[in-house]
Amino acid sequence: MMIFRPLFLFLTASAASAEVITLKSDDRFHGELLQISPEEGLVIQSPRSPEPIHFRADSFSHLDLENTAEIDPTQTERLVLTNGDILPGRLTSLDEEQLRYKGLAGGDITVPRKLVSTLRFGIKPQALSYEGPAPLEKWTGSGVNNWVLSEDTADGLLMLEPGEMQQDVGLGKQFILQFDLKWQERPSIRLYFCDDLSDKAEKDRYYIDINSGGIQIRRESLEPRWHTLLSLSQIESFDDNQISVELRVNRLVGSIELFLDGKLIRIMRDTAKPTQGDGLVIVRSRSDNSASYLSNLKAYTWDAVSQLELLEEPASEDVDSLVNAEGERMSGALLGLEREEPTPQAPVEEPENLQEEPAAKEAPEDEEPVEENKKAATEEAENETTSEDQAAEEDSTPESPNEEAAPSPQVATTQERPSFFLLKSPFADELKKIPANDTRIIYFSQSGEASQENVFPKYELDLTNDGLVSARSITLNGDQLMLEHHLLGSITVPRSAVKAIRYLNELSNDDE
Repeated sequence: MMIFRPLFLFLTASAASAEVITLKSDDRFHGELLQISPEEGLVIQSPRSPEPIHFRADSFSHLDLENTAEIDPTQTERLVLTNGDILPGRLTSLDEEQLRYKGLAGGDITVPRKLVSTLRFGIKPQALSYEGPAPLEKWTGSGVNNWVLSEDTADGLLMLEPGEMQQDVGLGKQFILQFDLKWQERPSIRLYFCDDLSDKAEKDRYYIDINSGGIQIRRESLEPRWHTLLSLSQIESFDDNQISVELRVNRLVGSIELFLDGKLIRIMRDTAKPTQGDGLVIVRSRSDNSASYLSNLKAYTWDAVSQLELLEEPASEDVDSLVNAEGERMSGALLGLEREEPTPQAPVEEPENLQEEPAAKEAPEDEEPVEENKKAATEEAENETTSEDQAAEEDSTPESPNEEAAPSPQVATTQERPSFFLLKSPFADELKKIPANDTRIIYFSQSGEASQENVFPKYELDLTNDGLVSARSITLNGDQLMLEHHLLGSITVPRSAVKAIRYLNELSNDDE
């Protein structure tokens, strides 16, 4: 066994490997993870060492793993436990005591409701919907000719002369818009978004204006004509002549978040009717020698369920609360998830006396139905001579996938069963049936006892699909990580779905 002390690990920092271990001393070590367990600690195979290298389980602070699992678009829900863990997956059943949830390793887990804080629905992974500003050929307007793409791609679009250019980038109802801006002496740019790009004089859109006076975000609409959502005059980033801007827009609830250099600056509310356009317009009105550079212009699709939580008032801990897509809250006792009974469709009845209808009446004049009947009779006679064994074999042969089998008259088909959450409101005698596909957030009552006092997890795992799981212990078993969770017990997570492992602390219940 070879044991390397942290002092010498910098010698291997340049080794090329997909997995990186960062020790508490901030030394970094590249290699393939062979094992992690309470007994063996951390075992790494380095390309610089002929033998595996062993570390104590408490010697690292961060472990970046090779994450090969693709984002699962079916995991559209997030189960948030009372300790803050986030489990991507789907709800399969719910009653007054517990729920069944499909996620992690693909199987169902049973979770007592007293351990659940929140359940979020309709979450879709962020997807890049636009990236630019190149190529300029996809834009229209004077800026296409007045501005140029810098030779340094990191600088992006070089703007010296006045101009404007526009493009429909398909922003959508909920999106994230990002860009970087640099300038020589003073900034000068206006970016319109949610613009329908029409020729009408009266516009309905937003814009962010960045100039030497600061940053303004305004809504341009029919009534009132202008509405200022934000005005900032002192911006620290202006001292560096560059700034990174991110706008998170949720037109469904009328909210806009502004981030500058990764920091949330303001959450704005717009109560006017939502804009309808999906286009961008870049405008520069100043003409001087102070160049501006626009780069890393990106738009992402965005699920704003988390934003809906930020805008909601804190839920009462004594009751369950459901929030729908319009932001309406309903509170009471959530009794369960109900699926409607299948609605039988009427049996398909065969029309009677099909053979009594003369074919000659429907045949065109230039056809000879008599000869066709003779041919059909001949083919039927040939088919009847087939041996019983061959007929039995044909009966057992699956139908071709291209042939659609007719439903049997004796079997009734069913329609898809819609789901409803059953909520008992203190202000109504009858149960409320809330459509599950219209529900965005469920806040579970926290009046029960979760019994998680004096519990200190040692590890925290970042998962694909924005998952976060803590663990008391981790053991690598082939392509699976076996976790001991202080709320759920033993759970299994695919190694390919783990992006990183963090060591939290050295305190455990045994140390107290």
